[in-house]
Amino acid sequence: MAAKEEVEVVRITAPPTDNVSTRVKPYCPVTIEPIAFLLVLAVVMVLPLQQQYIYYKLGNDTLPSNSHCDVNTSHPASKGNKRVEEEAANWLTYIKLSISLPSLVMVLVLGSLSDKLGRKITLIAPLFGTLIWLLLGALVVYFDLPLSMFLVGSFIFGVMGGSASFITGCTSYVADITEKGQSRDVRLAIVRSAAGVAVIAAVLVGGYWLKALGPPLGFQEPYWFTVGLMVFCILYALFALKETRPRQPGSKLCSLSYIARIVSFVRRIQKPKRWIMGTLMLVYFLAHSVQESVTGVKTVILLSPPYCWNPVLIGVKNAIEGAAYIMSVLGIKVLGRWLSSYGLVQVGCVSTISGLVLQGLAVYTSTHTTTFLIGVGLSCLQTMPSPILQAALSRMVSRDDQGSLFALLAFLDNIGDLAFVPFFNFLYTSTLDVMPGLVLLVCAGFYLVCSILTGILQCYDFSADYETIPEAINRDLGPT
Repeated sequence: MAAKEEVEVVRITAPPTDNVSTRVKPYCPVTIEPIAFLLVLAVVMVLPLQQQYIYYKLGNDTLPSNSHCDVNTSHPASKGNKRVEEEAANWLTYIKLSISLPSLVMVLVLGSLSDKLGRKITLIAPLFGTLIWLLLGALVVYFDLPLSMFLVGSFIFGVMGGSASFITGCTSYVADITEKGQSRDVRLAIVRSAAGVAVIAAVLVGGYWLKALGPPLGFQEPYWFTVGLMVFCILYALFALKETRPRQPGSKLCSLSYIARIVSFVRRIQKPKRWIMGTLMLVYFLAHSVQESVTGVKTVILLSPPYCWNPVLIGVKNAIEGAAYIMSVLGIKVLGRWLSSYGLVQVGCVSTISGLVLQGLAVYTSTHTTTFLIGVGLSCLQTMPSPILQAALSRMVSRDDQGSLFALLAFLDNIGDLAFVPFFNFLYTSTLDVMPGLVLLVCAGFYLVCSILTGILQCYDFSADYETIPEAINRDLGPT
């Protein structure tokens, strides 16, 4: 009876081509977690420093401090601060677009390419791009080069696939090494928790590093440190990771067929499942894109009056947000015993909505700093929907299409960057004098849309289409 159930699960989770796919077991259970940890550590440590460095240069070599928080809004100094805020937000938009635009196509090419030439190509190419991006950034802060050099490094980073391609490689790699019957959502959440630990370490270390040394050493040394981390990651990916998708005979490195493969992948989806997958992708697109795109605006808000946070407080906030990755793993494990996959997504949406609303209204409270941090804490499950949605989509396609699927999701991530980053920055600069926290309330509105769409799917019973998350978790991980 158990064997019959096992066969049935495989039949309903993937097309028959899965049975003939060739998989190579990794050298050890620990695979991509180390480079995921180190890459996130490097990128997250640098991003807030880059944002603060831009603010620092635009503000005539001065870091944000509490000294200008009490200036009257009609005072020329206050108007100058607002000008710096607007220019900093614009620079963040330019940098984000210089990464997202070139990676828009490359993520599709590399993702589809990985189904034929191996998964490591989607890991190594972004690692080299990250190394070049960090190296150019280090040269900018060391030699006091123009801020436009950040755009050059970001463009090269995007041409090499960007972080979206690295995420594609990680998720596809996990899908390859997941044995039949294992819970991919839990494994993906574990990888994200490794990234969460890296976020906590990165923002705390980066913030204290900047505070201890001050500019310019507080900017320079972290940059050179992250360059060294990327060199190690490249060596690890080249020599310590085993290829899980051996190159198929006759596969070419450069071919338009890889783009066509994405189109054919969408067409091969059975019609009854198309609207389900389409809705799941829309929820993933909104939730993940909003979460990632609003980060830069949050930093600008907190560097500006009335908050005027220092690097340490910025690090504390980012550390709390990083802990959300760990909380998501615990949430999936514990709540997954009683809730369906849709229920878990709903919990994540409610957590995020409550946190964003409180953060958006914190400026009107007497203890705005404490209130904002409480709002960040309420969003502790904000990262839970993404791995659940990724795993649900992964189980609905064959193993031969995992790379194409995650490339399509990464493509949606880039579309989100192109759409939401300029929109949020424009909304913030336009409403700065009226309601600085309005942009965060709008983000909460997007998550409300995600919750409504998930509720619509909950009303449609398609439990026969794929294994539910609670069953997978309880069987594979056992009782706690």
